[in-house]
Amino acid sequence: MHAPIVIVMSLALFGAWCLACAWVWFQKRRRVLEVPSATTATLVAGPVEVTGRVVGTAEVRTPFSGRICAWWHVEVQTGTRDAFGQWHWTTRYTESSSAPFLVMDDAGYLTVQATTADVTAGGLVIEPPPGREVPRPCERFMQARNLGMRHVWGMGPMRFVERSLVEGTTVCVLGQAETTVLDAGTAAALATGTDELPFRSAASTLANGGSMRRGFAGAPLRVAAVSAKSMTGRDVFWIGMGIVGLTALGVGLWTVLPLVRHLVTASH
Repeated sequence: MHAPIVIVMSLALFGAWCLACAWVWFQKRRRVLEVPSATTATLVAGPVEVTGRVVGTAEVRTPFSGRICAWWHVEVQTGTRDAFGQWHWTTRYTESSSAPFLVMDDAGYLTVQATTADVTAGGLVIEPPPGREVPRPCERFMQARNLGMRHVWGMGPMRFVERSLVEGTTVCVLGQAETTVLDAGTAAALATGTDELPFRSAASTLANGGSMRRGFAGAPLRVAAVSAKSMTGRDVFWIGMGIVGLTALGVGLWTVLPLVRHLVTASH
């Protein structure tokens, strides 16, 4: 009689663990869903999500591909290959452009400082493919930063990940908003280059707006191509985890109680 109890209790504990993990996810997800979506016209200080077009405040070029953009982020990674042929990459060095960029809608602008942000929007360049030599731009990048471990890293597979936001890209920014005023220097910079991007001149005429440099509730600032409130595969996974946990816990408790009562009765 003891073996069934052990099995059922294990099932109940597994269900409780799944349910607890799903509950933690639900609490985090609930905080995101409660964040209001706003335009720059209705922007107030506090957690908020704003959608708009990216506008650069300075002419920036990506370190590897040399493309003109509003913001860039690079990672130097080393890789290992497991027994199944899958590559696993470890980030050894990261760097982002320090220049802020603007996110504009039809009502105004939002100044975004994305140095430590979680950015998943924009273009992504990964080079070189595993097994090939490191390109010269990547070697010059490591040499210019005086990365002392670059020779050790180069003894194995390496790759360089470059993400960039070009002007005109539509992004959703989620974080802690602050009210601010567009300074004269930024307004003058935005007034240039209006032939290719006409909405730059509109930005230079705006008197106020907002800014974001950090996330909320301990999370980093989020810059993505879709809203944080959109359903993703991860959400489906955790919903399924909660259903599995609730089912396993219910079956375990429903089964173990008669067994416990039987053992108590037999002992007397």
